[in-house]
Amino acid sequence: MSNTMFDKNVGAYIRFKRLERNLTQSKVAQWINVTFQQIQKYEKGNNAISLWKFAELVKKFGDNEAVIISNCRDNLYLPDKLIEDGSITVTEVQNKYE
Repeated sequence: MSNTMFDKNVGAYIRFKRLERNLTQSKVAQWINVTFQQIQKYEKGNNAISLWKFAELVKKFGDNEAVIISNCRDNLYLPDKLIEDGSITVTEVQNKYE
């Protein structure tokens, strides 16, 4: 999987959890000491979030970091809309260690 695909999954997770809890981007940004604009970029998958900051967000959302990172790697948060409108494409990726 490309880093871009992973970043889009991470962003989709952040957006989903933020909206599920009726939180603003500003509130989530405060948790990890970034701007709300940076949260926008994370949610769109335009910028990669550091593992440390992502783990902090996952903890704040009450989820298990290892599970969420694995789910993001496996495309479980990828919004169908992005695929349908052609913004991203999903290709099968073979693990180079298999």
